[in-house]
Amino acid sequence: MGIRGMVRACIALVLLAAGAGAGGAAPSFYAPYDTDTAAAEAVGSAVGIATGELVLADGLMGKALTVGVDDDNEALCRYDAAGNVSVEQGAVSMWVKPVDWDGTDRNFQAFLTATGANSVLHVYRYQDVGVQSPNSRKLLFLYGPSQRDEAGEWQWTIASSARAREWEAGGWHHIACTWDAEKLTLYLDGKIEDTRPVKAQPGTEFDSFGVGGVGGWDPADGTSLIDEFKLYATPLTAAEVYAEWDRHRDNLDATAAEDDAAEFGLDYVYTKIEAGTLHLGLRQPYPLWAGKSIAARVRLLDEGGGQVLEETFGQAEYSYEVSVDISGLPPGTYGVDVLFEGTGDVAVGSVQDSYTKYPPGPAAWEGNRIGISDAVPAPWTAVEVADGVARCWGREYAFDGGALPTQITSSGVELLGAPIGMSGVVEGRPVELQSDAARWEQASGAAAAFAADAALGPVTVRTSGRIEYDGFVWFDITLDAAEPTDISELVVDLPLHKDAASLRNMGRYRLEGTGASPETGTYFKNLDERPIFWLGNEEAGLQWFAESLRGWHVADYERTLEVTAEEDGVVARLNIIDTSTVLREPVTISFGLQATPVRPVPDEWRQWRLRPWRGPRPAYTIRPWFTEWTDLFNYP
Repeated sequence: MGIRGMVRACIALVLLAAGAGAGGAAPSFYAPYDTDTAAAEAVGSAVGIATGELVLADGLMGKALTVGVDDDNEALCRYDAAGNVSVEQGAVSMWVKPVDWDGTDRNFQAFLTATGANSVLHVYRYQDVGVQSPNSRKLLFLYGPSQRDEAGEWQWTIASSARAREWEAGGWHHIACTWDAEKLTLYLDGKIEDTRPVKAQPGTEFDSFGVGGVGGWDPADGTSLIDEFKLYATPLTAAEVYAEWDRHRDNLDATAAEDDAAEFGLDYVYTKIEAGTLHLGLRQPYPLWAGKSIAARVRLLDEGGGQVLEETFGQAEYSYEVSVDISGLPPGTYGVDVLFEGTGDVAVGSVQDSYTKYPPGPAAWEGNRIGISDAVPAPWTAVEVADGVARCWGREYAFDGGALPTQITSSGVELLGAPIGMSGVVEGRPVELQSDAARWEQASGAAAAFAADAALGPVTVRTSGRIEYDGFVWFDITLDAAEPTDISELVVDLPLHKDAASLRNMGRYRLEGTGASPETGTYFKNLDERPIFWLGNEEAGLQWFAESLRGWHVADYERTLEVTAEEDGVVARLNIIDTSTVLREPVTISFGLQATPVRPVPDEWRQWRLRPWRGPRPAYTIRPWFTEWTDLFNYP
């Protein structure tokens, strides 16, 4: 018998008998939907109030409730939340069957919605909006306040599962969700799908909760069956969720049953060199085996297959990290063999990998210079400086006035309407930067280095930096004073020609602030969040960037960048100091500039095509790498 057969046989025989089921946690609300919509068990009201026509159909156990949207009928059953579901902690368990939709469906499908004045809890399948959202067609568990915070941001926490994209019409699935003040967890078909730390708990108690319906979401179409609906006053354990799923598996159609193929694995391997320990990230699909923890027997084998180390670990649900002491092993390559064992040393899964312990001392690659060169790669050209102007491919940076550029030219377009300036208020008096001519310490090659001495009233300003062959310019500006000096304002102004700043990109992951620049007025950006912005036109532009705002002294971060559209130009002002600070020791402010474009545009660039996310895949030039780490969109 293979692993799959052993999984089915062993779990079915002994899991429930071992007392690991959800019977240890009594539900606060239980609606079997066998005869009507009333709850068989409830702490508060058990009466369900129907919206639309509610139909009972053949279910997983007896009858089931038909919910969703069919033509104009929105089938929803609403209950009183008092005593039945709490914002502080709890769990929900239900069986769901798509009736007339599947994983490719583009509509919302709602299974549970609990709401209050400032509280929401949703279990639903998200609509399909393509690559615009990483949640497209996923099963979501959403929890948190229903109102935005003071900054205008949503504080929801969302756990998700992409496996809902694979659902077929007519197949039953078990959904369980747990929540408390620390985390929320989504389970699907007995297995953990996602765990998320809670951003914020709901601000008010739930008033009511509904089973089914869509609550006005659009688009919405399609019906589902919901059976064995249960709410709990405390979170279920992974073992209890698994047992609730396992107890009804015999009622599933063979074609709809979850395949029990083993998903045991080794997610990662790493070494803590100083501690002399090897760390393994183990993954197992089931929290229990025959009512007890699954044990993981870890062995290291030498090149001849002989065992050199063995340790056994247990007491884990789904995934855990273990460590073994390898301080006594000689350097070399070892086989890693992990055997997952159930009750009676039954092998339920295994995984193999390899591990190399390197000898002490520097790594073999340390100190080599492979690939390191001062040569300038094509199509760029070496930096050349003459008469205070640094030239590289397509661009010129003029420093004929001192520490900061007086003109920047890209693709023949003069970007600056006036020299970049620095000014402020020192000891209560307005001052402007007075600078000596820039000194070029290296005037050609892959980079050119410069330095300049300047003053802001009694404050000494030392500027140093470098220009690299791709047009990257970096500035380190150090402020110093002979005695403690009060600075209440310090700004750097980048004045651009009006037509050289008709477009903008504020460096946000969302699209606010991207596109056409305002014709009049002033707009702002918090540079502390993302210290980057670009202003330009269809031909050329200027990017400003920094690693951080270290050295800045700011009370109002929302105005660290202030862009003003004037009659004949656009001024981007960096508000580096906006509140009184006493300069007692040197402070360095660092940032960069880079004129765009940074290299020639290929002749055939208009024929470039993106690889599509789904569907037929014609010839393409660009293949984006999509992640889901942004707050709204996948990010290529």
